Amino acid sequence: IKEFISQGYLENQDLFTFPYDWRYGVSGTYPDGSTNIDKLKQKILAILSQTGANKLDVIAHSTGGLLVKKYVMNNSGSHHIDKAVFVGVPNTGAPKAVKTLLAGDSFGVIGLSDEEMKKLAQNMPVVYDLAPSHEYYDNKGSYFKIIKQKFLARDEVKDLSHQETLDWLIGQRVMNQLGYDNATALHMESFDNFDLRTEGVDLYNIVGCKSGTIGKVIEKDKGKNIFGDPIIEYLEPEETPGDGTVPLESATNLPVDADKKFYALNSNHGKMLSQNGIRQQIVNIIADTSLDTQGRLTQDINNCKLKGKAVSIYSPLDIEIFDQQGNRIGFAEDGSLQNDIPGADFNIFGGHKFVYLPDGEGQIYIVNLTGTSDDSFTLKVKNIEDDMYGQSENFINIPVSTTTLGSLQFVNNQAQLLLDNDGDGAVDEILAPTTVLDVNQSQDLISPASTSTLTGLMGSPGFYRSAVEISLFAGDPVIEGREEQTSGVLGTFYNLDNQGWQSCKPPPSPSPQGGGNCEAVTSEEGEHTLEFYSVDNAGNNEAVKTLNINIDKTPPEFTASFNLTANDFVFQAIDNLDPDVVPECIPNQCTAIDNAGNV
Repeated sequence: IKEFISQGYLENQDLFTFPYDWRYGVSGTYPDGSTNIDKLKQKILAILSQTGANKLDVIAHSTGGLLVKKYVMNNSGSHHIDKAVFVGVPNTGAPKAVKTLLAGDSFGVIGLSDEEMKKLAQNMPVVYDLAPSHEYYDNKGSYFKIIKQKFLARDEVKDLSHQETLDWLIGQRVMNQLGYDNATALHMESFDNFDLRTEGVDLYNIVGCKSGTIGKVIEKDKGKNIFGDPIIEYLEPEETPGDGTVPLESATNLPVDADKKFYALNSNHGKMLSQNGIRQQIVNIIADTSLDTQGRLTQDINNCKLKGKAVSIYSPLDIEIFDQQGNRIGFAEDGSLQNDIPGADFNIFGGHKFVYLPDGEGQIYIVNLTGTSDDSFTLKVKNIEDDMYGQSENFINIPVSTTTLGSLQFVNNQAQLLLDNDGDGAVDEILAPTTVLDVNQSQDLISPASTSTLTGLMGSPGFYRSAVEISLFAGDPVIEGREEQTSGVLGTFYNLDNQGWQSCKPPPSPSPQGGGNCEAVTSEEGEHTLEFYSVDNAGNNEAVKTLNINIDKTPPEFTASFNLTANDFVFQAIDNLDPDVVPECIPNQCTAIDNAGNV
């Protein structure tokens, strides 16, 4: 607006804004039956009536572009639009809308809570209008991956189709059926690929690119808790070029002349109309000026590819990042997200933090870490070059406490962690990555699988009448067609009778699965509990398995009494661990056997 005013425009005379209730989006209906399309038409007619003009120019940002497109379709031959400048318009939707439905999003607005936004979004038509359409899936492929963690079987991994995604979100995650139905009716092929030029609109498209943008959401279904509620975890989303919200494929899905396409580098979706380069280009298009766009725009889509690092933190660990200009990524004082670094992306899924940091232009970052509870964390760094993920450096299951301070540094492009465990300002340890995996192994999303073998004199299942030798074996599953994505077993951990976790690492193995044995012995009589799980080299933790072992080396004992009514002896068996022993008696002989097989 200031840029237009500097060129002589006057607000409410030849420069107007169209405020509308964004929550209703394109498909939502107001209580009076009207829509935002109706309100846009009323606004346009009011402006023409006030000014005496026959046509006007429209600048449409984000959802505004969908409104303009639908308005022109509904008013063929009478839309009164001359030029239209689309800026960051999600023509076929954005996976970030799915992220918002599942985990909320502050959209970079200070004070907006992710969790509150999640609750509100599920009944807002606009969020469904902005979700990926079938056209997006046809052009880009799956935007939602699910991993079903199995307790006694191999995990399942699947990239869902568009319809499978809708069925999953509505059926399993209880999203709004009407919202998706209305959005599906909106995003027909005729709408997504509508050519405004056929209606005489002089169309321009300014697309944000080279900023990290969610391209695929990855959900891990870990089963249900004791209350029957689903246990859900979200893994590192796949990054794709875009403006931080709208992927390049969606924003460019617009028929427009080649010389009227512009790509804004390192753009921020919510701020695009005001960013240097973009705002000047908008005024140049509308007012036929020659303002300097400061090299922030290009017409070569090849300049839009991502180059940087994706940092994932699975932990009770907060992250704060500064670039060389003092721009910051981190949490604001009210707990909302702050991301001021050009081209960077910062997302929270539950307690996990995911950051994309561009490094193609000599950027320098300070990455600070702070522990938030007593637990352990896994931190992964993946390289991205020309939109493609490369090797990963993984710091796996590192102990952390509320006093832990640390930093992530890159020396000769290699990651290292500097940890101040007691928070006294001195570095206590410098850690190299636990594992470094190639591009294929880094894609391992399946947990290893552990099995147990118990050796001893067994009676009924779980009951032994001797010492028990415990052997644990772990293997990392190989998926058919994805054999090279297996990272191998890093280690197995067990906890016997709550005495503390012990670890054992697999020996070198020619098998890509890895594998190895843990050995333990327990001999004391009584009930024993064994917990165990394994971790692979990609940092996937197996769900903890539990075994109950009962060792009973003592046979039951008899008590004898005389029943005066029956005029006979009564024999009862008493056992130290088995309260349900029943003797079997024949004349002159009674036998009692407990669960462990002691006679």
